[in-house]
Amino acid sequence: MFALFKVDDVHHAAARKEVERPGPLVVPSEVLVETLGLLGAQMGRPAAKAAADFLRRLPHVEFTHATALHEALLIQQEHPGLSIVDAAVVWHCRHLGVRAASFDAKLRRLASAF
Repeated sequence: MFALFKVDDVHHAAARKEVERPGPLVVPSEVLVETLGLLGAQMGRPAAKAAADFLRRLPHVEFTHATALHEALLIQQEHPGLSIVDAAVVWHCRHLGVRAASFDAKLRRLASAF
Protein backbone atom coordinates (compact mmCIF):
# COMPACT_ATOMS: atom_id res chain seq x y z
CA MET A 1 0.00 0.00 0.00
CA PHE A 2 2.93 2.33 0.73
CA ALA A 3 3.87 2.36 -2.98
CA LEU A 4 0.49 3.86 -3.83
CA PHE A 5 1.42 7.11 -2.10
CA LYS A 6 5.17 7.29 -2.77
CA VAL A 7 5.56 8.43 -6.39
CA ASP A 8 9.24 7.47 -6.61
CA ASP A 9 8.57 3.89 -5.47
CA VAL A 10 9.35 1.28 -8.11
CA HIS A 11 5.83 -0.18 -7.65
CA HIS A 12 3.93 3.13 -7.70
CA ALA A 13 2.41 2.78 -11.19
CA ALA A 14 1.35 -0.81 -10.53
CA ALA A 15 -0.14 0.20 -7.17
CA ARG A 16 -2.20 2.91 -8.88
CA LYS A 17 -3.54 0.32 -11.34
CA GLU A 18 -4.32 -2.07 -8.48
CA VAL A 19 -6.39 0.47 -6.58
CA GLU A 20 -8.33 1.29 -9.76
CA ARG A 21 -9.40 -2.34 -10.28
CA PRO A 22 -13.10 -3.02 -9.84
CA GLY A 23 -14.29 -5.01 -6.88
CA PRO A 24 -13.51 -4.72 -3.22
CA LEU A 25 -10.05 -3.90 -1.93
CA VAL A 26 -9.82 -5.22 1.62
CA VAL A 27 -7.33 -3.35 3.80
CA PRO A 28 -6.54 -4.90 7.19
CA SER A 29 -6.21 -2.31 9.93
CA GLU A 30 -2.60 -3.43 10.49
CA VAL A 31 -1.70 -2.50 6.91
CA LEU A 32 -3.41 0.88 7.21
CA VAL A 33 -1.61 1.68 10.47
CA GLU A 34 1.76 0.58 9.09
CA THR A 35 1.30 2.56 5.86
CA LEU A 36 0.14 5.75 7.54
CA GLY A 37 2.95 5.49 10.09
CA LEU A 38 5.59 5.11 7.39
CA LEU A 39 4.11 7.95 5.35
CA GLY A 40 4.04 10.19 8.41
CA ALA A 41 7.64 9.38 9.28
CA GLN A 42 9.02 9.72 5.76
CA MET A 43 6.78 12.36 4.17
CA GLY A 44 5.16 14.17 7.08
CA ARG A 45 1.84 14.07 8.88
CA PRO A 46 -0.07 15.97 6.15
CA ALA A 47 0.90 13.26 3.63
CA ALA A 48 -0.39 10.54 5.95
CA LYS A 49 -3.66 12.42 6.49
CA ALA A 50 -4.08 12.95 2.74
CA ALA A 51 -3.52 9.23 2.13
CA ALA A 52 -6.13 8.28 4.75
CA ASP A 53 -8.61 10.76 3.25
CA PHE A 54 -7.96 9.39 -0.25
CA LEU A 55 -8.60 5.80 0.85
CA ARG A 56 -11.77 6.73 2.74
CA ARG A 57 -13.20 8.33 -0.42
CA LEU A 58 -12.77 5.18 -2.52
CA PRO A 59 -16.11 3.36 -2.54
CA HIS A 60 -14.58 -0.10 -3.12
CA VAL A 61 -12.07 0.01 -0.25
CA GLU A 62 -13.11 -1.96 2.82
CA PHE A 63 -11.22 -1.59 6.09
CA THR A 64 -11.21 -4.54 8.45
CA HIS A 65 -10.74 -4.04 12.16
CA ALA A 66 -10.99 -7.47 13.73
CA THR A 67 -7.96 -9.54 12.92
CA ALA A 68 -7.65 -12.81 14.72
CA LEU A 69 -4.28 -11.85 16.18
CA HIS A 70 -3.77 -15.33 17.56
CA GLU A 71 -4.18 -16.79 14.06
CA ALA A 72 -1.80 -14.23 12.58
CA LEU A 73 0.79 -15.09 15.24
CA LEU A 74 0.47 -18.79 14.35
CA ILE A 75 1.04 -17.97 10.69
CA GLN A 76 4.05 -15.90 11.66
CA GLN A 77 5.47 -18.81 13.68
CA GLU A 78 5.05 -21.14 10.69
CA HIS A 79 6.88 -18.70 8.42
CA PRO A 80 9.91 -17.15 10.14
CA GLY A 81 10.75 -13.73 8.81
CA LEU A 82 7.13 -12.85 8.05
CA SER A 83 6.10 -9.65 9.80
CA ILE A 84 2.99 -9.60 11.94
CA VAL A 85 1.43 -7.19 9.43
CA ASP A 86 2.09 -9.60 6.56
CA ALA A 87 0.80 -12.51 8.66
CA ALA A 88 -2.41 -10.53 9.25
CA VAL A 89 -2.74 -10.02 5.48
CA VAL A 90 -2.30 -13.77 4.92
CA TRP A 91 -4.97 -14.50 7.54
CA HIS A 92 -7.41 -11.98 6.03
CA CYS A 93 -6.94 -13.34 2.51
CA ARG A 94 -7.44 -16.93 3.63
CA HIS A 95 -10.38 -16.04 5.87
CA LEU A 96 -12.18 -13.91 3.27
CA GLY A 97 -11.16 -15.93 0.21
CA VAL A 98 -9.56 -12.96 -1.54
CA ARG A 99 -6.19 -12.47 -3.20
CA ALA A 100 -3.40 -10.39 -1.73
CA ALA A 101 -2.84 -7.09 -3.54
CA SER A 102 0.89 -7.22 -2.87
CA PHE A 103 4.10 -6.99 -4.84
CA ASP A 104 5.69 -9.55 -2.50
CA ALA A 105 5.57 -12.93 -4.28
CA LYS A 106 6.04 -14.90 -1.04
CA LEU A 107 3.14 -13.06 0.59
CA ARG A 108 0.89 -13.67 -2.43
CA ARG A 109 1.81 -17.37 -2.39
CA LEU A 110 1.11 -17.76 1.32
CA ALA A 111 -2.13 -15.82 1.09
CA SER A 112 -3.43 -18.00 -1.69
CA ALA A 113 -2.59 -21.29 0.08
CA PHE A 114 -6.02 -22.15 1.45
